[in-house]
Amino acid sequence: MNAEELNPKDLRIGNFVNYKYFNPHPENTEYCFTKVVIRGVYESSIRISFPKQKHIEKVSKVYGIPLSEEVLLKCGFFYDIDSDTFKVSNCTLQIDINGLEIPEAIVFGEVLIHMKYLHQLQNLYYALTGEELEVAL
Repeated sequence: MNAEELNPKDLRIGNFVNYKYFNPHPENTEYCFTKVVIRGVYESSIRISFPKQKHIEKVSKVYGIPLSEEVLLKCGFFYDIDSDTFKVSNCTLQIDINGLEIPEAIVFGEVLIHMKYLHQLQNLYYALTGEELEVAL
């Protein structure tokens, strides 16, 4: 898991992130990760929710979900063989992850931004369309 700390200013309500928690199971005590949705953003903490629980945590306990082919497909993107990128049907946004260390977001044929994580894609999509990106993780 990438230990890069997230900045609360880069997070929005509805963003998906990985949450690090301690599993106190007697046979396997270790830190685990689960995908959660942000329900509130504060100066140094966030409100998160996952099944039957909502609570406030330090931002240092959440990590970005890396962009991958699997994540893009779960966000409604499809692979376009002609451009060798992932596209979404209702927007001019393309994502290039092929052989790149950091994926590129391409808008109107120009590289707009490099991004690593799902929450960055969610924020860009919202900025371009005014709508939330549907994510089915």
